[in-house]
Amino acid sequence: MRPWRKRSPAGRNGGRDVPDSKMELPSARPGTAVSSSTTTGVIELPITVRGLVRAPLVEVAALAACVAVGALAVVLLPHDPVGVGVLHHLPADLAVVAAALLAAAAGTSGNPRTRLVAAAVAAYVTVPLLLRGVPGEVEQFWLLAASTAALGSVGLLALTLRTAVPRPDRAPLLIGGLATALLIAVVVARAVAPDAPPSSWLVLGAGMLAWSGAGAVGMLVTVSGTLHGRVLPRRVGVAFVALAAAHAIALVSGTAPGAVDGPVGQALQLGAALLLVWAAAGHLAATVDGVRDRLAAADAALAAAADREEELRAAVAALPGPEAGELRRLLDEREDPPDGAAVAPLLRDLAVVHRSSGLAVDLDVDPDLRVGMDHWALGQVLTNLLVNCERHAPGAHVWLRARRENGRVRLEVADDGPGLPEGAAPEVLRRDGHGLATAAEIVNRYGGTFTLISAERGCIAALELPVQRIG
Repeated sequence: MRPWRKRSPAGRNGGRDVPDSKMELPSARPGTAVSSSTTTGVIELPITVRGLVRAPLVEVAALAACVAVGALAVVLLPHDPVGVGVLHHLPADLAVVAAALLAAAAGTSGNPRTRLVAAAVAAYVTVPLLLRGVPGEVEQFWLLAASTAALGSVGLLALTLRTAVPRPDRAPLLIGGLATALLIAVVVARAVAPDAPPSSWLVLGAGMLAWSGAGAVGMLVTVSGTLHGRVLPRRVGVAFVALAAAHAIALVSGTAPGAVDGPVGQALQLGAALLLVWAAAGHLAATVDGVRDRLAAADAALAAAADREEELRAAVAALPGPEAGELRRLLDEREDPPDGAAVAPLLRDLAVVHRSSGLAVDLDVDPDLRVGMDHWALGQVLTNLLVNCERHAPGAHVWLRARRENGRVRLEVADDGPGLPEGAAPEVLRRDGHGLATAAEIVNRYGGTFTLISAERGCIAALELPVQRIG
């Protein structure tokens, strides 16, 4: 029986790796190409001399456009309390959006470098919030606190310069913990002794250290991102250089350290925040495309493997004598791979792919579930079920559930579509038009059970699989 499979089109990148999908996504899965430099330990920079010049120019041009938009906002917004308030809070609002987009990308890809960039941007958010969220004149305490938060942000961004980010990585916890402790100390000092502000030299020194560090680290991250083809760090590095420039202009003009005033400084700060949003949105889109392309490649590998198995079974079936029966038995009793399949990451990837194609998918998955079934076979079964939902229950809401129950793992793909006519489930499982017969056959091959349940509204495909044995 030929397994049904979906011929997925290439993503928006036409099947080509973009820098972020090539360098930032998790390690390749079986069936994907691995560059020879990875296996030999030789680092090859994926960029030409022309690209070395062209790549940062794109970010500089984007920054210029963002600064122009910021300058228009500074000029066009009325200079009344409302307009001034919008200018004061807008950088923080934009940085919050950028941090949220980066957090979504990091959660989707699981990439530690993206998590570091997201944490650095989130730490920067506290700077304008601390400076603009307090009514009246900014106190020395808050200026010192803002510089402390900026130092934490710069420290997190500097960690992205490492060639490889370890898992688990304790360095961000140390930097974040230290910055948080210093912030708490400043807040406590203000509460205990509000009439004894920190020395102006201390505040000035902290401000200069924070923002000169932001400029230096931003330039290093930009250069590193350019050399290694990492688009996200390169764009964020340019944004941090612009933020440092805005604060440098403020210091030269005599503004309190940490604060940004004046049309040029405000335009630079707004432009940098807009650039952060652009970088985050582009990276999230590239991450989703990368996941879709990886799953499309996995689907193609599964299809090729199914074709080879079908050809092998046909050849065995044509053999005469008792040897054919023995070969068929060996084909049916092949051992499962020792690592089995991790359920949660696979369901999460599938949910991302099918959400991007318009299917409403919700997840309810217990963590750390592993089943005694090949990863790619489980992926084919679940893909068949989700594609079946798209085809036969368009517009329906789908739920992916997984939990441990009675010593086995139960997975459910449920929808609220039109469902199946009463008594139709056995007939559906006997034919291959819905892809369900193939799914049931694969599940049974791994010692599991496949059941179709007609709910009050919609249909539930339930899989019960053996738990992966360790050792």
